[in-house]
Amino acid sequence: MTPTTLCLRTRRGQTSITVVLLAPPPPAREPPPPVSLLPHSPAGAPTVPLTITPPLAIAEPSWASINRGILICDDCCSVHRSLGRHISQVKSLRRGFWNAQQLKMVQNLADSSANNIWEHSLLDPSHGKLGRRKPAPTDPVHPNKAKFIRDKHQMLAFVYRPGKDDRQLAEGDTSLQLHSSCRTPNTETSLRLLSLGANPNYWHPERGTGPLHVAARAGQALQAELLMVYGADPSRPDRAGLTPIQHARWVRQLELLDVRRKWQTCRCA
Repeated sequence: MTPTTLCLRTRRGQTSITVVLLAPPPPAREPPPPVSLLPHSPAGAPTVPLTITPPLAIAEPSWASINRGILICDDCCSVHRSLGRHISQVKSLRRGFWNAQQLKMVQNLADSSANNIWEHSLLDPSHGKLGRRKPAPTDPVHPNKAKFIRDKHQMLAFVYRPGKDDRQLAEGDTSLQLHSSCRTPNTETSLRLLSLGANPNYWHPERGTGPLHVAARAGQALQAELLMVYGADPSRPDRAGLTPIQHARWVRQLELLDVRRKWQTCRCA
């Protein structure tokens, strides 16, 4: 600091005093905000931070399986991608481009513990003697995690299967339940029905609509996203000749006007 000379007048004369002015202490720094995982989005599109827990308790997952509703690490991603996109639709959280509805759907499913759908028999106490163990995060990818992932997602070895006496989930009834579920915000129920074989293009014989028409008419954008992931046809008209796009326009749901968008996985190395 540059010294400053001040002149003070007293009764006996003038006295010069050199004063060094000290700079004020810097303001205390606020603690940094918690780091959120913000996937990239197209210019102008909002992003939503992911605050969800992945299946194997990974600290910072880098990938998401869109159609499974789970987050995965780099190692498990390599196994998921080897299964094929028809099994697991993998997308990067850091380098992939997401729109708001895609991200909300994944977050909604993960927050709803969608991973339990694919591990039902592992969580059921009545199946405790099957001798199957979920790999620990420290286990090697090959062969431990790789075999578990293939059994879980390709063979669907742990998904709930209704018994012969289970009339509630009779053949064909899951698609009818999906038709009803799509008018609600409960995407976890719809995913569970899809895992049981519900048809995303089911045609209701009395109402003349499919699940995607119902979701669009009800303004359930996340349900529409999930149905499209599983192959619902956005161009199929209902009995009145209206497509899901037209239903979305009718109820002024702007989020649903993009249902013809193609899903693409990222092209990351």
